[in-house]
Amino acid sequence: MKPKVSVIIPVYNAEKYLRECLDSVVNQTLKEIEIICVDDGSPDNSKSIVEEYVAKDSRVQLIRQKNSGAAAARNRGMAIAEGEYIYFLDSDDYIVPQALSVLYSKAEQYNTDTILFGGDIVFDVRQEKLPFERFKNYYIRKQTYRRPVSGYTMFETQIYSHRFRPNIPMQFFNMEFLKKTGIKFCDGLNFEDELFSLQIMLAAKRVFCIEEYLYMRRVRAGSLMTGDATAKQVDSLFYIYVWTVEKVSEKEYPSGVTEALKLFAKRRYTQALEIYSLLSETEKEKIGSSLEMEYKEYVEKTGFSATAPFIFNDKTEKLLKENIFIKILKNIKYNGLISFFKTVVKKIGLSNKK
Repeated sequence: MKPKVSVIIPVYNAEKYLRECLDSVVNQTLKEIEIICVDDGSPDNSKSIVEEYVAKDSRVQLIRQKNSGAAAARNRGMAIAEGEYIYFLDSDDYIVPQALSVLYSKAEQYNTDTILFGGDIVFDVRQEKLPFERFKNYYIRKQTYRRPVSGYTMFETQIYSHRFRPNIPMQFFNMEFLKKTGIKFCDGLNFEDELFSLQIMLAAKRVFCIEEYLYMRRVRAGSLMTGDATAKQVDSLFYIYVWTVEKVSEKEYPSGVTEALKLFAKRRYTQALEIYSLLSETEKEKIGSSLEMEYKEYVEKTGFSATAPFIFNDKTEKLLKENIFIKILKNIKYNGLISFFKTVVKKIGLSNKK
């Protein structure tokens, strides 16, 4: 019989938390589910733990892949999922016993493309409560609308109220909607939840939000949200920035949505600058070395420098599509980005070269 819900769990080095995560899913009050665990090349004991659950519960299956990241693992699980709905859960978190029953019932009642819902936090160790206190109210949802609304409307409302929460484990997706739109996670990207959630909001016709706390998010040191800043995070945020600005230029959205998209892009850009300022000198050098090579090559081919006028032609158009930093220049909507580009160029000693 076709499962009502496919639960997809990317697994990587999660042996400390994995049993709690899996117990929360196999003990759901909604029984007609499948549980797809994608082992992302874990070097720890995670694989053996999942195999224990596979042996005693026919709803659990284990898929293995070389280490490719959470996005690739989620895509792999989504490709084989057979449920009417899909729920993605992280292997160090868990859900309350009635979570899937509540979500399935609401989805059926309101014929939704996606449901947004609330979460609470659990600290890994008591000592971490104080430094991570800022997360205390982050996962709260506010039910602004008592009925489903378009993704446009929900996105605009949440952006302006500073309540856009892109966390994938706080969303419940209609399988047919995902198949029809073809939306997938972007491999190799940090903050992949942001881009995936944005695509969902731009495509969804029926989005419903509930306030129930159904998801328990573990806040611990060393995670993407709490760990040290990295060059990859900066690159990823710029990628999301560029993707968003390109969407604004490609399609005519309702004016409120267009402004919300610009605001979303601006916040990603600001976040990238903040993270850049926190990088170690080694990490800054990674960005600097990469930019230096790209900048030299670009100046060589076009004669454009940070202090010279930028002329568009067929050649530069081609280069723009090949280089993310230059793409940012093309799609500039915020003057501060040029300043950032010039600042980085100056730091690596190229501001006066052609």
